[in-house]
Amino acid sequence: MKSKSKVKLGEMLLDAGLINKNQLAIALTNQREWGGRLGSILVNMGFIKEEKLAQFLSHQLSIPSIDLGSIRIKDNVIKIITKEVAEKYMLMPVASKSSAGSYTVLIAMADPLDLGAIDEIQFSTGMKVKAGIAQEGAIWRAIQIYYYGNKSISPKIDTTNEPIKIDLSDIDDNLEIFRGREEATEAKPAVQSDHDIEEVLLELRAIRNILVKKGITTISEFFHEVKKLRE
Repeated sequence: MKSKSKVKLGEMLLDAGLINKNQLAIALTNQREWGGRLGSILVNMGFIKEEKLAQFLSHQLSIPSIDLGSIRIKDNVIKIITKEVAEKYMLMPVASKSSAGSYTVLIAMADPLDLGAIDEIQFSTGMKVKAGIAQEGAIWRAIQIYYYGNKSISPKIDTTNEPIKIDLSDIDDNLEIFRGREEATEAKPAVQSDHDIEEVLLELRAIRNILVKKGITTISEFFHEVKKLRE
């Protein structure tokens, strides 16, 4: 069995049978060309459902799955992290606690394997970080509501309710053993054995690049249309 500290997101999903080698290869190629989080790319390309990805990571990493639509986050917690950092890493501070002079903040993250985000927050806040996972769409809505005051963005988050108490003591203190960033430059995408399919993928990628460069479409619009066709 592979050590969790060494296993990357793509490998974890492959081992679980949630994606196949060809899908991972396509997603990693896209990540190298355009950047972004591997999990988000897989979701946008329709290879895995966002809810399924969140459930899988929560179970595999033994971290809490946070439903941002069912809680109200306190103002003093929101102030712990700037909106720039929240948007950069697609995360939300959810709760905090202090114990014997030590402070801890619980963060809902789209990518709980993002070591860089966790380290930056620990350095900038001086607080210990506990990571939980939430769907990226829910995090985006929460950012619009709590940082920009746009309470009409979604009815899923009710900011009129009393805050739900979250017990941070239930979160694994050894989360760091699971942390590791998925880097496309280190991963070796599977080689497509079917030459004809590989040629088609290259041609489609070239067409996509031309359309984006000419301003006819955007990369997000392109993959949104691909996802619609897969449904």
